[in-house]
Amino acid sequence: MPLSVAAKNGHEGIVKLLLRRDGINTGGPGGVGKTALLLAAQNGHKELVKTLVGLDIDPNRPDECGRTPL
Repeated sequence: MPLSVAAKNGHEGIVKLLLRRDGINTGGPGGVGKTALLLAAQNGHKELVKTLVGLDIDPNRPDECGRTPL
């Protein structure tokens, strides 16, 4: 959930810090049912989207409601 919140609010430094930690689920839905990538995309955080897509995150993975970042 911290990754999703940081991504939603455009906190790129926090996202990068969290991504360095072991056990962070980068592709799964956070506490709000949306993936970090979807939240970053929905809120127009282009640099965060680039950062997250640069990982092995599937941009076609749907959230709990079937939405994808694309």
